[in-house]
This record gives sequence, structure tokens and C-alpha cells, in this order.
Amino acid sequence: MPRIKIEHLARIEGSAGLEVVLDPSGRVQEVILKSEIFRGFERFVRGRPALEMPFIAGRICGICAEAHTLASLQALDEIFSTRPSANVVRIRKIYFLSGFLRDHLTVVSLFGAPDFGGERKSSTALSFLKESGRLRPFLRLREKLNRTLELISGRSFQGVGGLPGDWARALSKEEVQEIRRLAERIRKETRDYALSLVREFSLGETLPPRPLLALEGGFTEGPLALFFPGGRKRKFKDYRKVLREEEPQTDGLRPTHLFSGEAYLVGPLARFFLWPPPEGGPEDLQARLRECLEQQEGRPVELPHLLRIYECLLAARELEKTAQALKPHRPSAEEKRPQKAEGLGLVEAPRGLLVHHYRVDEKGYLQQVNILTPTAQNVKALKKDLEKSLEGFKPKNFQKLAEQAEKVVRSYDPCIPCMLHIMIPHNRIRLFSLTLLNRTF
Repeated sequence: MPRIKIEHLARIEGSAGLEVVLDPSGRVQEVILKSEIFRGFERFVRGRPALEMPFIAGRICGICAEAHTLASLQALDEIFSTRPSANVVRIRKIYFLSGFLRDHLTVVSLFGAPDFGGERKSSTALSFLKESGRLRPFLRLREKLNRTLELISGRSFQGVGGLPGDWARALSKEEVQEIRRLAERIRKETRDYALSLVREFSLGETLPPRPLLALEGGFTEGPLALFFPGGRKRKFKDYRKVLREEEPQTDGLRPTHLFSGEAYLVGPLARFFLWPPPEGGPEDLQARLRECLEQQEGRPVELPHLLRIYECLLAARELEKTAQALKPHRPSAEEKRPQKAEGLGLVEAPRGLLVHHYRVDEKGYLQQVNILTPTAQNVKALKKDLEKSLEGFKPKNFQKLAEQAEKVVRSYDPCIPCMLHIMIPHNRIRLFSLTLLNRTF
């Protein structure tokens, strides 16, 4: 069967390509997402002390480090039966929100804006940002967020500090005061910057609605909830009762679907419909967005970018609110021992629901690790949306087909380094081991 290959998808996190398989009549039959990035975190951490996981998890990805660290800490809190104090919860939340906001601002500014901002003269995303007059405000915001992360975790990228029920880095009174000042400025600058992005926004092609999955209570709280097209909602505590992970595929992916077999979505759209309305701040914007969506027959391709802008406002406001209540901190030197054999951490990473699920032995060494990433959960829906979106394109019009495919992929904001699982089928373990020994990957 004829195939169209897009070797490198532009403006995404990581490196990946697409292969579009056509039937004899030229219609899209299958879309294959390809990447050569190797990730084996779930395998090589087995046998290591669970206390190391927050540090290791933060190295899974340079973009999603804060979300992975927090999900790992939540799992350890359960295993060690430790309840963090209110101030430790604030410290963790500031760390998480600063990373969340930095990621969203980067995605909508560099990856998404050229797709929803109308015609552009520049050939690169960075030039487009400069052309629109948003480069300096964008860099100033990132500088403040980087400084906040440095104060909280010692580093602006992939910081350290995770302990069960605690935070390893001390915070002085002077550092707390600086974090408060930074959070106030971040909120004000984010508001102005977000509004400048919204003014240029336009919606186009629509895709079919799908079930939505998110934590119902906010960025890091609440039970899981499913929202179905038509308005039906279902809550549950254990993700394994609703989600099913497929066997590893030839492209290295391990997609997830509902037990019914349906593809579902995690991320900004799911959070928008499942989170309670905010108290003060962007609630008027939320009402206008809901009104806009009710007039749409489907799900606009550009919509996730618009909702990321909305979430920037929410995250910046929550960051300031949390920082104002922050107090100096000194970590405890108390030695902790595992009390339970299993722990689960759930957070709303920038791209959607992130799950860290660990099992340990009586000494606290990891026996089993399952990390369910947002992109891995979205990949089945992404492939279906690509097939739907590309069905009207002819093979000879390669450039337009490639542009449309990249636009759909970017709306999902996939994180390729986070997405890949190394789960080798038993009949391929020997071949895989020889591959590693020969360093051919």
C-alpha cells in the first residue's frame, strides 16, 4: 500500500515522525507515529530504593519534570504513610505550578501561536514571536518562573527536594518574601500576555467529541472523573477500573483506552469541563468559552491552545494565592520506613492526567513501577483524529497534508520523551538484550 512519510514533526516536544498509510483508492487507512527515543525508566528503577524515585522521575523529561516529581512524591506519601504539612503542600504546589505555567507559556507561544495567529511572515516560531512583539514579555515571564523554581528546588530545571511527607530544601524568610514578590509579578504579566494571545485567536476545522478524563478537584486534588459527550459524568478512585493499557506495539507505544474500547482525551479540554468554575479572576472568560463551545458542532483543532491560555491565567492566580500563604521551611531529619506495599500518585500535568503507581518490598525497594503519561493516553485519540482530518487530502498534495497533520499533532502538544514505555514482549527479550549489548539503538 502507498505510504506518505513525514520524517520530522515540527514544533513539538521531542523528536517524532508520521507515516500515513493509504488504501488503493488513496484514502487514509492508518497513521503510525514514529520515534527513536529510548526510554526504559519503568524497568531500570526496579530494585532501587523507592526514596530515589522523586529524583529519578524528575529526569524522565526536561519539560515535565515538576509534574513527574510531584506524582512520585504522592505515591511515596502513601507508601510511607506520611502526610505533608500544609506548608510542605504549598511548597510542592508552587514548584508544580511554576513548571506548569512555564510549559504552557512555551507551548502556546512557540508551538501553537503560528497555527492560530493567522498569517505570518517569519519562517521560524521564534521569529514569529519577535514579529508579534511578544518575545521580550515571554522571556521576562520565563526568567521569573525560572527564579521561582530555583528558590524552591535549588535549580531552575529538574530541581531537587522530594521526600515522603516533606520537602528536602530549606526556605528562609528572605527567600519566601522573594517568592511572594515574584508570584505577584508573574500573575500580572501572565494576565497581560495571555490577553495579547487571545486577541489573535481564531478557530477552524472541528473534530468529533470524545470522552474526557481528569482529576475533578484541580491541579493535584480530587477523584478521577469521566465526562462523556452528552453530559454524562462518572467518578471513580482506581484508574485500573476504567482504563486499560494495550500490549506494546511495533512503534514502541503502549496506548490506553477505556474498558469499552473507546479512545478518550486528557488535558486542557478535559479539565475545562470537569473542574469547578474558578472563584474570581477568569470566571468571565470561562463563561464566554463555554458559550463559544456550545455553538460549535465539534471540537475545533485549535481549541486546546485557547484553553492552555485560559489555564495560564488559572495557574498564575493559584501560584500567587499559594505563595502569599507560604512560610519558611526546615526539613525534618526523621528516618522514614515503608508502611504499605503500594502507592499511587495522580496529578494534572500540562498535557493531562499523569499516573505514578509503585509497588515495593518490605525494605522499600521498588518491585514494580507503572507510569501512565498524558501523551500515551492521548495517542489513540490522536491517531483517530489524524485519520479523520487527513481523509480529504490527496497524496500528491504532500505539503498541505504535512502541514495539516502537524497542526493536529501540535494541538495535542505531545511530549515524546515522556510517552514511550519500554515493555518488551517475552518473545523479543533476547533480541532486545542483544541490541542493548551491541549499542545499536
